[in-house]
Amino acid sequence: MKRHCIRQLFITLLAAVAVSGAGRAVAAHTPKDIAQRGVAHVIQDCLPAFVFVGGGSGAIISPDGYVITNAHVTRNSRRWQVRTADGTYHPARVVGISPATDLCLLKIDGGQDLPYLPLADSDQVEIGDRVIAIGNPFALGNIDGQPTVTLGVISGVNIPRPFAFDAIQTDAPINPGNSGGPLINLRGEMVGVNAQIQTRFGLRQNTGVGYAISANQVKRFLPMLKAAGGGQVPIGRIEGVSLPSDLDSPAEIESVRPNTPAAEAGLQAGDVIVAMDNAPVVDMRSYRIALGRYPVGMEVKVTLQRGEHDELHTAHIVTTPHGQAYIGIEFELRSRTSLVIQSVDEGSPAEAAGVKPGDQLVGFQFGAGAVRIRSRRNYYQLLQRMNPGSRGRILVRRGDQNQALNLIVGERER
Repeated sequence: MKRHCIRQLFITLLAAVAVSGAGRAVAAHTPKDIAQRGVAHVIQDCLPAFVFVGGGSGAIISPDGYVITNAHVTRNSRRWQVRTADGTYHPARVVGISPATDLCLLKIDGGQDLPYLPLADSDQVEIGDRVIAIGNPFALGNIDGQPTVTLGVISGVNIPRPFAFDAIQTDAPINPGNSGGPLINLRGEMVGVNAQIQTRFGLRQNTGVGYAISANQVKRFLPMLKAAGGGQVPIGRIEGVSLPSDLDSPAEIESVRPNTPAAEAGLQAGDVIVAMDNAPVVDMRSYRIALGRYPVGMEVKVTLQRGEHDELHTAHIVTTPHGQAYIGIEFELRSRTSLVIQSVDEGSPAEAAGVKPGDQLVGFQFGAGAVRIRSRRNYYQLLQRMNPGSRGRILVRRGDQNQALNLIVGERER
């Protein structure tokens, strides 16, 4: 069906649901219902809960007006005029944001009895399930006021992705502007928040490989996002354990500090972490990715290999009073993406490594893995996930040469 025909269909659908859609969740349909009603009727149910957030997308997830979207959609703005698919504008504010997991929670002022999408149990999603993506690709909805709807299947589940640590892969076409929008099953439930696309050669367009942050990841962070008072929600860590800095090493506990949650949970030096809840841990890289699934203060079951036996222990994910990673550099403010270092703090880890003003930050290397930094946003997001005391290299460009300088990540006093 050609694009203008699709849009005309949804204009008609929106007219029908603008009045009847208010104040209810999308019904959870049975497979028989779906067969009888068809995909178009499921879309008709879901459209009233979609919102435009600037050039991006979002979805209302409760009748009192909580809206979930991506952190990279809202960036630093705290007040928004979001627009529902029927053309109504609503003032909204940021309630909580988690840049490390690319989630942002908005609240529509005075919201009540609004149509909303229930969050599915995304652990029940299976490869091959049909899904619907609703969004604002290339800001097309800013021209004619209508969201774009695409259809596809689930291609993968529990995918570890940067900033989307528990991702769902789909071939439903999504493009820039779909970010923050809902990925919906045929029961009318939201299984994920569309967040990323796989690209090649720098082309930011659909390749048939897209990623959504799972609904269960949203559920894990939702209580903390609601309680953040407009601030940030960091990911947690297991307090009290020392682990290798080499990302390719097994997650073998080197030491456990007394009187910490790790010690109280029974973790011991020599234990190897092999799983966190249902996320397998094969090395330090996958351990750090698994940690990204949990906000501060959440309980997580940690499976340990102790000797020849697996033993199940439970530890609390918490932050310590002095748990923020610190490097000690500030950037020139020439542009949002400039990575030229303007100043280096005296006595900082960066100064000890030999970083100098005028150097351009290129990336970091911990163990065998190197991470390229492309913007200041990338840098600050990576800093949130660094562990104080980690040893690696900071990669800078000085003049016409790249240099790799030995770095020990510091700890910022709060």
